[in-house]
Order: sequence, then structure tokens, then C-alpha cells
Amino acid sequence: MFETLALMTFSMLYSEVLIFLILCCLPSLETAVWYPKSLPCDVSEDGGTVEVDCTDRALEEVPKGIPGNATNITLTINHIPHIKPSSFQGLDSLIEIDLRCNCVPIKIGPKDRVCSKSVSIDNGSFWHLTNLKSLYLDGNQLFSIPRGLPPGLTLLSLEVNHIHTILKENLSELTNIEYLYFGQNCYYRNPCNVSYEIESGAFAHLENLSLLSLKSNNLSYVPGKLPSSLKELYLYNNNIKEDQRVCFPAADEKGYQPIN
Repeated sequence: MFETLALMTFSMLYSEVLIFLILCCLPSLETAVWYPKSLPCDVSEDGGTVEVDCTDRALEEVPKGIPGNATNITLTINHIPHIKPSSFQGLDSLIEIDLRCNCVPIKIGPKDRVCSKSVSIDNGSFWHLTNLKSLYLDGNQLFSIPRGLPPGLTLLSLEVNHIHTILKENLSELTNIEYLYFGQNCYYRNPCNVSYEIESGAFAHLENLSLLSLKSNNLSYVPGKLPSSLKELYLYNNNIKEDQRVCFPAADEKGYQPIN
């Protein structure tokens, strides 16, 4: 009788311990990174960051099977010609997308991988990514700033493209932007044969803008009506002849910094 009672007691304790262990493990199972073996990318996890690295995989589209909890995805040095709203469907946790060098300008890109047609990005392709903070679109031969960008974006990089005109309406959606990179859209290795044009006040409404890079753009003047939040302005390798100085209300006590 005592043996039977002891056996029952042990069985109950074992069941309770098993249930406890299962409950403790459930959070880990829920946050695990699941993806198919066919995914042509490397996946790594560090704390709450899930990075998907698809660099130089000869991809022609954003691959299927990217884990739904991915926070960072790198798609550089591929051949993805078209981005559409469905390209990142279901990837609502994305904080950073790096799409650089999918169509590098001919004089800059490798001779064995010449790209003659620019990447096309449909309106609203990134709009649903409400957590997206950083978007790198350098080296894609884009002719305009993509429309339908998420308002939470804080960094946008569009260097080494064919963007020769910046209008206020092009930036109207970027209400929280802090870092803007437009460099090398018009210089000797990426010629445009036109004067770089920036509408007066194009950046004035960007109240959080801290850094603006316009280097190497064949620009002949300092943009007007810059926001008071601006701390860094890069204008070197342009055609600004006169000795101009730019006022930075948010800069040091002198309030002025010379341009290069």
C-alpha cells in the first residue's frame, strides 16, 4: 500500500514538474526564429534583433520565407529590379532595410555586372512597415524619391542614384526624418550633365533633421531655409563658388559653420 502511495505521489510530482518546464519554455518557443532551409540568406539572432543577410546572392526578387519577426534585412549587391507592396508583406517587425547596389550606375558598378535599367519602386511599397526606421536605397539608379514612405522613418539614404531635383512635396511624408543622404547623384563618375536643383524651403518643414548630405552633386548654391534642428551639412565636391556661410541655430555659440 505504501509503495503504491509513493508511486502515485512521485507520478504527480513528475507531472507537475513537466508542466512547469513546458510553461517556462513556451515564451522561448514563441520567439524562436523559424525559416525554411530553402531561404538563400543567413539568419542570426541577438537578443531582440533578428538579422537576415542576403548579400550578393544573385537574387531577382525579395526571397520568400523570411522569418516574420525579422528586424533587419540586407539585400545588397543583387539584381532585384522591382519593389512592390507585397515584397515585404508580413514583415511588420522590420526596423532596417538595406537595398543598396541592386543597379549601380554604369561608370561606378562592376564591368561584369552592368545594369542599364533602374530599380523601380511602387508607390507605398514600404508604407505598411510602421516600425521601419532606416532605409538604404543607394546605388539603384533611382530618378526620384520613392513615394509612400512610412512616417516613422528616421534615416533615408539615396546616394549614387540619378536624383537631380528635390522638391518640398517629395519630402512631405518624412515628418520624423533625422538623417538624409543625397550625395553623389551628379558628379564625374555618375554624370548627369544638368545643374542639381533644390527648391527653396524643401527641407524647412523637417523639424527633426539633424544631418543632410548633398556632397558631389554639381550644386552651385547653398540650399535656402534649412531647419533650425540641422547640425551637420555636407556640401563638399560641388560647384559653390562664392564664400557662403550657413547659419545653424542649433550649432555652437558662434552659430556659423563654413561650407567646404
